[in-house]
Amino acid sequence: MPWRLTLMTTGLLAAALLFAGYRAQQHELTALARSRDALAGQLAQRDRQIAALAQQAQQRMQAEQALHAAQTHAAQTLQTREQRIEREQHEHPIDRAWAATALPADVSRLHQRPAFTRASDYVHWLSDRPPLPDPAQPARH
Repeated sequence: MPWRLTLMTTGLLAAALLFAGYRAQQHELTALARSRDALAGQLAQRDRQIAALAQQAQQRMQAEQALHAAQTHAAQTLQTREQRIEREQHEHPIDRAWAATALPADVSRLHQRPAFTRASDYVHWLSDRPPLPDPAQPARH
């Protein structure tokens, strides 16, 4: 009879060990499933981000193409205008003479300014200049 009791005790101990191993594996499997779900969520989020970035890149490329087309159109319009102005200046001697005259000193002075590196340089340059003539007074020519 003692050998039966030993056999039963050994069987119960083996069953308890198997059950404990089974529970540990169940916990590990649950943890792995949670980890898998978290990784799947991160992967889905990354896929959404990639799709959004691809859409932004496509929109940026379309905007660049539209900007390039507008720039080309503006350059062509400018060239056409310059050609027309040049043609009209050569057609009329009065216009040709007017275009050849020099600007008044006050106006040409407005076109002269040094290159600035800071806003304070510009303010200093403005404060050092002589004041502009009063527009209500007649021009000195």
